[in-house]
Amino acid sequence: MTVHPLGGCGLADSPERGVCDPNGRAFGCPGLHVADGSVLPTPCGCPPSMTIAATAERIAEMLTQ
Repeated sequence: MTVHPLGGCGLADSPERGVCDPNGRAFGCPGLHVADGSVLPTPCGCPPSMTIAATAERIAEMLTQ
């Protein structure tokens, strides 16, 4: 259980399995990127703050390239 909302826009390799690709790009919505806890497909079993921050940083770095 976590008090952080997770999984609403899970990362996946296809739109059938999730909402966003591994780079946070929303399937079917060009230009829309998601970079918060909602991209984590399931709770990670620990406090997720650092995982959320690392995932958001990785997606942000991809956006700058």
